[in-house]
Order: sequence, then structure tokens, then C-alpha cells
Amino acid sequence: MDIDSASETRLQRSIFHRTWSAWKDLQQTFSQSGDEKLQKRSRRLADCCCRGGLYISSDEPHTTQLWISRCGDRLCPICSGIRARKVRRQLEVVVKHSPVCRHMILTLQSEPGNDLSEAIRHLQASFRKLRTFDSWEDKVYGGAYVIEIKRNRKENSWHVHLHILYSGYFWAQRHLSACWEDASRGSTIVWITRAGRSHAAYLSKYCGKPTDFAQWTAPEVVKYAIATQGIRMVQTFGKLHRLPLSEKCHQDRPKGTGRFLPLRSLCDLVASGNPAASNTLRVLVDRWPGLRGLGHGLIDLPPPNDPTYPRSDSDRWTEALDHVSKFLYENAESLGMVLGDNKGKMSFECNNKVQKSTPKRTGTLPGMELRHV
Repeated sequence: MDIDSASETRLQRSIFHRTWSAWKDLQQTFSQSGDEKLQKRSRRLADCCCRGGLYISSDEPHTTQLWISRCGDRLCPICSGIRARKVRRQLEVVVKHSPVCRHMILTLQSEPGNDLSEAIRHLQASFRKLRTFDSWEDKVYGGAYVIEIKRNRKENSWHVHLHILYSGYFWAQRHLSACWEDASRGSTIVWITRAGRSHAAYLSKYCGKPTDFAQWTAPEVVKYAIATQGIRMVQTFGKLHRLPLSEKCHQDRPKGTGRFLPLRSLCDLVASGNPAASNTLRVLVDRWPGLRGLGHGLIDLPPPNDPTYPRSDSDRWTEALDHVSKFLYENAESLGMVLGDNKGKMSFECNNKVQKSTPKRTGTLPGMELRHV
């Protein structure tokens, strides 16, 4: 195994240390599905978090940004959590822009052996029809919806629900049920109540993996993955349609010119005895516990969740990262950091060799995101 692949596996094992089995099982399920698109997703899953580094923009030379490649798959153990947290923050904006926010649930009546793709299409078509009713125009100003999908093995059926946060007036549940029965051609199960910020967190969990996903069989996972490909599981509507709301959890790599130090090069410097690199890695591991595995065998680490180990507050984290940023900027050339362009092509020096690195367009991983791994 070459040094690159060994280092990349080291980073992946660090980040996926709690979900390694689930991550590998999902790759295998997609790879053996026989579906070309799922096989492509399997390869992206295998590359998730395989590389990363520290990026210093030329415009902000004293600010360091941690970049880690991500697959962005909604079923990925890491990316699904990041996706849910992103959607939660966006839904909180919807709640903030709503003088009176309410939570509405619309459920489709399911039948044994129903097709999930058809159920999703029926749910979306029924909701579009409901929004054409005069009662909807009178009661609802705008909002956002999230699609929830559950599996009922006893009935061998898929249950699809629509969770809606909307700004508007009170709507009697009996009247709403009658309208939904007309729009959905037979379904009458609805629910409506006042909503707050806690509902944003409640709805956001449905944007990633289904809540009962861990109990699903491989064929059920494949059916769900195929049925939801290209489906927007969260979307705004009405007068709030222009509010930014997206479930995509990956962003482009930092743009513009700057200096880039791959994490594998940082580990190589630590292994060679570079004290400054050791201090840098120690700060990174302390700031982002998900990178803890990078330090194993390289630096002294306290036991996980050690109550005697002092944790710094946000101000001290900022101060520590500012120190790292300044150090990296002042010692960029000695550490092997050189200027990179905005097309993703960056070169760096490591062990007296000039290597090429082309990170995939899979995103920037903010520190507070990775902290929850």
C-alpha cells in the first residue's frame, strides 16, 4: 500500500470510527445492487473523507479553514448528519420569518406491497392539488415541507408523510382532513399544531437517513435509494418560496488562490519529528475530535471524554486556530505549502518530492460540523 492510500485510510478511519461497519455495508449494498447509479454512489461513498487539508486564503492570510472531501450522499453516516444540521438551521429561518408558525402532517393511506416510487409521486401530486384549494389560499401564507418515509415490515408497505412548517392561520383539523381526502383521493389522516424552533430540529432529522434505517434489509435500502434519487426531500413553497433551503450538504472547495497543506503531509511532518507540525496536529485534534484518529501513534492523546482533560471555550479555540493560521502562513514554504489555483489543482512538497493533488469538488467541512461526529 502506498503512502497516500495509507494516509487516506487513516483519515477515514478517524472520521468513520463509530460508523465504520454501517459505512462499509452501505457501500457493499450499493455495489451489489445491479443499478448503475447506485454503483456510482458506492464509489463516491468509498471516497468520502479520504483526503483533506488546511487551506489559507490569500485574501485572509491569518484564517485557516479545514477542508475534507465528502460524498454528500443522504445515506452516508457522516454526510446525512451534516445534511440534517444544515436543514435545521434553514428551517429555523423559516420559523423566524413566520409570525405564527404551525406544524402540519399529511399522511397517505398505504396498502400492503405498495410501490415506494409511486407513493412519493402520489404524495407530491396530492400536495400540489391541495395548494390549489381556496381553503389553502385563505389559511396558508407560505412555508417548507419535508418528506418522511417509514417501512412497515408487518404490512410489507411503505408509509410516506409530509411534514409542513407554515406561516398562516388556524385550520380546523376536521376541515383539513376533508380537504386532504379530496386532494389525495381517499387519505384522511392529518395533524396540525403550533410550532416553534424545536420543530425545525424535529423535521430536519428526516432529511438524512430514515429514523428506522438501521433495521432495513439490503433490498429495502436499494428500493429506498432508487425511489428517492433526484427527489427533493425538503422544499419551500408559497410566499416563502424564495427563502434559501437546500438539503445538499457539500460545498465547493474554497475558491481563489491560497496555500494548502494536505493532512497526510502534516502527519508525515509529525512522524519526522517536526515540533511545530506536532503542535499543529494537537490543536486540530483538540478542536475537531473527529480527527482524533490522525494523532494515534504520532502525538500523546488524552483518553476519549476524559473529565480531567480541560476543554477550551470558543474564544480559546479561536485563539488557538489563529495561532495555527499565523504559524502556517509564516512557515508555509518550510512545511511544503505552495500556492494553489481556483481550479482545485494544488502542488505541495513532501519528503523532497513534488506531488500533485487534485481534491474532488466535494466540499468544505466546517469545524463545528465535524465536532459532532
